[in-house]
Amino acid sequence: MAEAAAAIGLVVNIVQLVEWGRKIVRRLDEFQRKADEVPKTFLDIKTELPLLLNTLDETQEQAKAGLITEDTQKVLLPVVEGCRAQVEQLDEILVKTLPVATDHRWERGVKALSSLHQEKKVKSISETLRGFIQVLTYHQATRLGRLDLGDYLHTARSRSPRPESRKLFLVPFDRDYGYIDRAGIIGELDEWLKRQKRVSLAGIGGVGKSQIAIEYCYRYHEKNPAANVFWVHASTLPQIDQSYRQIARKLSLPDWDDLSPNTFQILCDWLSDPEHGPWLMVLDSADDIDLFFQKPSKGAKPAQQSQISQFIPRSSVGSIIITTRDRRVAERLADRQKPIAVSPMSNAEAEELLRSKLAQELRPEAAPLVELVDTLGSLPLAISQAAAFMTENSMEAGDYLDAFKSDAAEFLSEDLGDHRRHPDSENSILTTWKLSFEQIAQKQPRAAEILSLMSVLDRNSISKSLLIRDGERSLDFTLALGTLQAFSLIMPEKDGKFALHRLVQLSTQRWLENEGTETQWQEKALMALVKHFPPGDFDNWRTCEALSPHAQIVIGYDFKYVLAHNRYREVIPIRKNFLGSEDVQTLQSICYFGEVLFRESKYPEAEAVLRESLAGRERILGPNHPDTIMNIGHLAEVVRGLKRYREAEELYQRTLAGKEDDLGNDHVAMKNADNLGSVLRDAGRLEEAERWVRLALEAREKVTGSNSPETLGSVSHLALILRLRGRYDEAEIQNKRALAGFERELGREHHYTLRSLDDLAVVFRCQGKLEAAEEQNRRALRGLSNAFGPRFRRTLASTRNLAIILEMQGRKVESAELLKRLLKAKQEEHGIDSPEALAIQSEIEQVLAEKSESLEAKTEHLTVGSSR
Repeated sequence: MAEAAAAIGLVVNIVQLVEWGRKIVRRLDEFQRKADEVPKTFLDIKTELPLLLNTLDETQEQAKAGLITEDTQKVLLPVVEGCRAQVEQLDEILVKTLPVATDHRWERGVKALSSLHQEKKVKSISETLRGFIQVLTYHQATRLGRLDLGDYLHTARSRSPRPESRKLFLVPFDRDYGYIDRAGIIGELDEWLKRQKRVSLAGIGGVGKSQIAIEYCYRYHEKNPAANVFWVHASTLPQIDQSYRQIARKLSLPDWDDLSPNTFQILCDWLSDPEHGPWLMVLDSADDIDLFFQKPSKGAKPAQQSQISQFIPRSSVGSIIITTRDRRVAERLADRQKPIAVSPMSNAEAEELLRSKLAQELRPEAAPLVELVDTLGSLPLAISQAAAFMTENSMEAGDYLDAFKSDAAEFLSEDLGDHRRHPDSENSILTTWKLSFEQIAQKQPRAAEILSLMSVLDRNSISKSLLIRDGERSLDFTLALGTLQAFSLIMPEKDGKFALHRLVQLSTQRWLENEGTETQWQEKALMALVKHFPPGDFDNWRTCEALSPHAQIVIGYDFKYVLAHNRYREVIPIRKNFLGSEDVQTLQSICYFGEVLFRESKYPEAEAVLRESLAGRERILGPNHPDTIMNIGHLAEVVRGLKRYREAEELYQRTLAGKEDDLGNDHVAMKNADNLGSVLRDAGRLEEAERWVRLALEAREKVTGSNSPETLGSVSHLALILRLRGRYDEAEIQNKRALAGFERELGREHHYTLRSLDDLAVVFRCQGKLEAAEEQNRRALRGLSNAFGPRFRRTLASTRNLAIILEMQGRKVESAELLKRLLKAKQEEHGIDSPEALAIQSEIEQVLAEKSESLEAKTEHLTVGSSR
């Protein structure tokens, strides 16, 4: 009977203590979430309490089941009461120091100061509780009291605890309670660590590898409270040394503070002993392959007399997670096992992260949020920095997006700090990746050269042929590409091509700008394209199409056709002197020079040059020679650019004489027929335009096939004319055919695909299918903005179309916001009082006036209804 009463007394005390302890843990959790900084002793006690409560729960279950002897209960009861006294004392301290919602600002400040003064008391409570935990843990080990717990207590009081029995949690970062679980990577880590003792997380800087590792440590600690958890900053030798010394000190290892022995070896040996497990260690930012695997130099310090990789412990009861940007490091440290690749977040994960980081009043609607995370490439560091910038400056997502697009590099340079990253880590995207660039430039210069060239091309579908140098050894080229892939700076695509992450491209371009080599690499890109771009006949159309996106980017640089322009200015006089003014090669150079001037939008000069070459060709080759006909077509393009449409029509008609019913297999005739359709379309002669475009389409289908880009271009042109003629259903069919073909042949992000998508959205709008129109338009607008920027002519047209769609849906405010973006672009391009800007301003006023009238009508209706 006495034994039962003792058991009840023990259980009651444990129940009360556990309830009290859990309340304190919740309060500490809340404190940690709301406070910028929490004193370390408070964090320590927060770590110790769950272990105590877990041990008490087990003791309670044994007492209820009658598995604890009366003698043991008598020994345990004072221990539980002692725990309770310490917890009550801790509770009193927390009441005085932890802020509550009703506190005034000054009260919070006073409590913050008070928490600092209470650290000694909390530390004393923590140490006392640690001793009680040891007693309870020993009791569990005795299994029904077969060992003398009283003797153990007497011995335990007479000596300090064994170092290895004090379980450590040495993760120097707070837990992120808003952590977004990314595609099950935490679960993947769990599964891998069941099969192997070392697992690596590899990915580009800023992708969130360390944040995943931090969250895993906290989850591991919750599941394994009796395990040690260690964190090693592994980016430099001094950081590794500092981390190892801290761990050795916390474990009270012998001779850890003696400078003569090797602390690396001491800790490695201790952790490699199976008796000292279980444990988890994170090697964070292990990016430098030479640091871990380079052979030591003569006269090196003791810690450097062996490869650092040899001092990473191995144990059957210990696990290691490595985070790195370099996949080569990942594989070598993880025993040649492939790393878990950490990619940028999915759009849904990125949107959730951005919402969680923004203040409630700044959380945007779905549309700007989707566009923003897409622009930032769903990269966690970029999203976190963007959210911090918007919060600090009370800036809405739409405004940030506009500002970012106008000067992305400047925003990527912002460093707003992040307490969950190492103090020595850079927090801006540009500076984070600058470290990778510099490391690569120093150790693998050829890789840095390839990355520089890639950054000034289109970021997708970059072929090796554009990158390899004449006479370069295949092995050197392969090793350079391997370095870039190892750092996740480039991504392999199908057919042996490569792509860059959007922000890697921007950051590399800024790096080149800072180095003063941007123009140099732009010129090299131009020369690479000139070298590999074949003649534009049918046999080469696939190669031309593959290189076209890169050409579109390169010709947009400031130098544009400077090299070609200067080259022809030098070559033409030489050829005239040595070959004569009417030599075929001289006339060819003059015609090419006219094309260059046309591409530079120097229409009057281009016209004069092309007329010179045309006159010579007509005299030497005759009016019907293919070179003469091609020259006339170029001249027609220039005249059309000068808005002399009737003259352009006559020139195109001249190139097509005798081919009004059948263009045969003449590619120049197909192009000119399509261009003639454009001239007639602009003149409003839509029926004639449709006939010529259909003629070009039929010829291209026969010669180049139904799915060639040339054919699909004619399909798109026909769809436009059908829409202008009001035949929307027919236009929809042709638009869908063009879109499907471009997606299949060129990819979803190709500019031809995006333009087709935008055209289809206009057709849906004309049909009144407004939801479908909005969906297609937003996708097109995102793609065009990313590929060409917000000021590109087609991007602005797509923005205007979306504004019209939203207005038709009655979403006047959203429509007006888009029109304001358009207005800003027009004002910057044409001037504040330009006709283009004033037209948009008038449209904005009209949209807002309609909203005001609608609101007044609605208010009046409600007022009348309520009066009834």
